[in-house]
Amino acid sequence: MVLWRPASHRPAALLALAALLAVTAHAAPLEEDISLDELLSSPQQSALPVQTRIERQAERRPDDDEEQPGSPDCAFGSGGRDSLCDYSNPNMSVLMWRSSTGAGANWVGGPPEDADNAKDGGYAFFETSSMPTDEDGANTESAMLYSPEMPSTGAAGKCLKFQYSKAGLSVDRLRVLLHPVSDDERDGSTADHRDDIVIWESDSVDDQGWTPTEKLITSSRDHTIVFEAIPLKGENRNYRGYIAIDSVRLTEGSDCADECTFNADTCTWTQSDGDDFQWTSARGTTNPKTGPMRDHGSSVIGGTAGGYVYIDASHPRRPGDKARLLSRQLPATQSSEPMCFRFWTHMHGSGIGALRVLRMVGDDEKVLWTLSGPSGNRWYQGQVPVTASEQYKIAIEAEVGVDDLGDIAIDDVSLTPGVCPSAPQAAAPDSSDCTFEVDECGWMNPGRREGLDRIDWRRITGRDALAPRTDHTLRSERGYLLQLTYSDPQRPGEFAWLMSPTMEGSERPHCLTFRYYMDATIPSTSGSQVGSIRVLAQYRDEDDDLMTKPLWSVRNSQNVRWSYGQTTVDIRQKHKIIFEGMWGRSAKGAIALDDITFVDGACDQEPEYSMVTEGDCDFTRDSCGWRNSTTDSDEQQRWRLATEDRKPRKLEDHTLHTSEGYTYFDAFNTNKKDAVKLRLTSPPLQPVDSERLLCVSFWYASLSRSATATLSVVSQPVPAEGQEVNPDDEQTLWTLGAEEVDEEVTWRHGEVQMDASRPLRVVFEGRATDFGFALDDISLRRAACRIRPAEADPSRRDEDDDEDNTVRQEV
Repeated sequence: MVLWRPASHRPAALLALAALLAVTAHAAPLEEDISLDELLSSPQQSALPVQTRIERQAERRPDDDEEQPGSPDCAFGSGGRDSLCDYSNPNMSVLMWRSSTGAGANWVGGPPEDADNAKDGGYAFFETSSMPTDEDGANTESAMLYSPEMPSTGAAGKCLKFQYSKAGLSVDRLRVLLHPVSDDERDGSTADHRDDIVIWESDSVDDQGWTPTEKLITSSRDHTIVFEAIPLKGENRNYRGYIAIDSVRLTEGSDCADECTFNADTCTWTQSDGDDFQWTSARGTTNPKTGPMRDHGSSVIGGTAGGYVYIDASHPRRPGDKARLLSRQLPATQSSEPMCFRFWTHMHGSGIGALRVLRMVGDDEKVLWTLSGPSGNRWYQGQVPVTASEQYKIAIEAEVGVDDLGDIAIDDVSLTPGVCPSAPQAAAPDSSDCTFEVDECGWMNPGRREGLDRIDWRRITGRDALAPRTDHTLRSERGYLLQLTYSDPQRPGEFAWLMSPTMEGSERPHCLTFRYYMDATIPSTSGSQVGSIRVLAQYRDEDDDLMTKPLWSVRNSQNVRWSYGQTTVDIRQKHKIIFEGMWGRSAKGAIALDDITFVDGACDQEPEYSMVTEGDCDFTRDSCGWRNSTTDSDEQQRWRLATEDRKPRKLEDHTLHTSEGYTYFDAFNTNKKDAVKLRLTSPPLQPVDSERLLCVSFWYASLSRSATATLSVVSQPVPAEGQEVNPDDEQTLWTLGAEEVDEEVTWRHGEVQMDASRPLRVVFEGRATDFGFALDDISLRRAACRIRPAEADPSRRDEDDDEDNTVRQEV
């Protein structure tokens, strides 16, 4: 099986080409007359020598007998001893892998434990902050670790199993290459890497712990396996980081049960008994007007060693006849752990019918992916995310078209953990998945006449972006992403909406996943206030009122890499999903989106701090359901939203340091002698199973210096229907006087815990005769917390009052 073929000897230059040749959702076909070297970030060619098997075995420690000499299997040591076994660094590589144990993690680098969670266990790693000692070396952009030389895998292939771990700001990714070894190399000539094959690469997400991985490899030639560790380029390269591998094993190809190259047979895939005819194995078409010349792997690197399966549309087939290939019974997917089904297909011929991918749970079938009509005389990749709450099968179904020039072929199928956008977009018409490689897939900015936002999301390439310099889909400067438009200087608080096409409601929830980037390239003097991203669901309720429900939110998240986000969408009505990007006060920054995907089923919130619950509010646009509940008849005395024209003491909001976006009350104009009491009350909060406690977190600013000015947090039980609130049932849990706060008008953090085992409302009660208090960034989470600051504890205040009374009595 082959994924990509590099066109340069320079290993790090393979990065752009490897991604560009992998056809993904909306990836425009490469023009036939484009030179492959044009796709490389560094066209300069150089050759890397490869050590011979004898040289590698000579470096092996004599007491290291845990693996057989010449075997690719390696645990890299145990019991405090570490070893590279028969693995080696190429003798002209500038950047090096080394073996170590967890005991030396802080000293030399690497993870604190090996893949078996043993601190004295061994592993191989590359310190990604390492700098080239020779800038003119053959390979200064990655570290390559070579396995011993191995013979042909045979048609059934071999299953490569290993675990990897990576962490740190200087980490980019890990790749696994298959390198054919020539006779000239054995005679001492430099290695020729033009036929190297990228068989696997890691995601850009920081994995932290160890992740088990397996990949089917096939090669008709003698070869080595190369683990290539790639650090980030740029200033972040100076930060410590590591890429590590452990527990490498090479087993029979059948052990990679969810992959098949169709070189020997159909692996674990079987023909259906309920279709009209059968899929057929082949090496190449017998009709130049339909079908592929050769299998996908051979089409990439040349040669003739390989096979595929296809439907033969010739006589006696008739239009509408169907053939199905069925996977083995697959286990249910775990919550938040979808699978990605990838395959390569060839649909050439004037009579092409349709190709479908279905998920089968018992007698229930759902079409996940479908494409019809001719798609050119080439192999291209399809992919679709798969989830199921029960055991399931995947079916690949091909349907005969209008005539016999309709052969449809598939090759190199795999099912791997992780989410992936449906590709190409045309194959998932009911989905709003998008990689933005071709267009926006129906996602759009609202028109200016609608007046919903002030700026736009813009589809650009990585090379045109301030940051990130590569998209997430292709990891290339030529790949497309969506970036929040930026003007210099940028006005804080300006925002843009990206709206999905209208989506049908469902009785079952869906999981929305996406990649986002947020970084302040030039922070403001007041700190990193780059901005925020929110995910909203917009729909009409039973009264036909337009509702906007927050689902996910992060702000001022600083990361120099793409981050992963996901949230559950559980909306029964027709709705739209909105990505809202808003700029903060940072002097310069970047906010971007890529790879939006929807999968069936609920999922955990990622990252955890993006959770938005009923009652959370940053007051950026409105009061989020919080309402004034004061009994005072003076309409001028109310909690109100700060605006650019009307705000107290030029106080900026806490969220993004913009000129508006918080709530406050100002009692300066009152003529009353007694303090005005003003209440801000949350929507009713229902209890959550097994979560008895509610932590109310907020930011407050004192605008008053009066001894009578106080801010309190009150727990108010929700009365039964038709009954009034009984003040005696309320409980003041947090209270602070203005005189207890420093004179500087600034934001301070407060927290208090409530019993949430019954329905309740949270009430902020302010009292003042002059000025008042401001509130921002209220967060309600189901967890325990302590009172912050400690002097806001009412019980402490009562104890102080008791002491004062005792002193007076004694006097």
